[in-house]
Amino acid sequence: MQRPEKRIALLLVPGILVISLYMAVSYLPVLTIRRIDAGEYPTASMERILLPMVGGSYLSASRNAAADDLISLPYIDDITMKYEKGTLFVDPAYRNDGIVLVSESRAAIMFGDDIDAIRIEDVSKLRGIYPVVGISDSYLEYGMLLGFPEIMVSVIRQGADASRSSRLITWMEYGNNSYISSPVLTLTIPDLNASVSVMETDAASRIGESLGIIADEHMTGGSEAVLGSESHYGLYSDRLVRMKRQ
Repeated sequence: MQRPEKRIALLLVPGILVISLYMAVSYLPVLTIRRIDAGEYPTASMERILLPMVGGSYLSASRNAAADDLISLPYIDDITMKYEKGTLFVDPAYRNDGIVLVSESRAAIMFGDDIDAIRIEDVSKLRGIYPVVGISDSYLEYGMLLGFPEIMVSVIRQGADASRSSRLITWMEYGNNSYISSPVLTLTIPDLNASVSVMETDAASRIGESLGIIADEHMTGGSEAVLGSESHYGLYSDRLVRMKRQ
């Protein structure tokens, strides 16, 4: 009869062999990552996390650490990774309904009432996923510290929703402009050679409707609408008016 100590030792041998084999393979040039494919919109922050993995093994522990670092980015909900013939395929699941806020020196992303700082160099890629709103440094700093007023958030969200649905709006800017002194959301629509300022908060719900009216005017205006100076409109709760340049 085998002693209990010997029986336990024999049971531990397979486990020790498996662990030793895994550790050996992890540090040998097996399943080496030669390139990384992170999809169409890998941000600078994502690249900063992933690039150190090039040259390492897919089986190394750094893969899990990199996945945790990626999920810590405010715009990423989940990550899946797959290795195939030297390439590490990274498939990020981006969070829905975000709005990127960018000023001259910093950037943030807003999901509902949550606002998180992001690197400003990430904005160029996030523009392909989320609407981007230009905002002054002072407004952004205020919002990051104390939160944005709900009226302002409502206008920005409705502008972002119109941007997602129409694909005509290429830039939105919240702040003072040359038309009125109070802050407004101004939408840039280069395909229609036009821009629209939301002059009243109640008018934000009519942004989509106003785009249709401007598109009709653009079509009937012919070459003059295409080649002439940009048309600027003011959107009120009860009307859309063409505004004179000052």
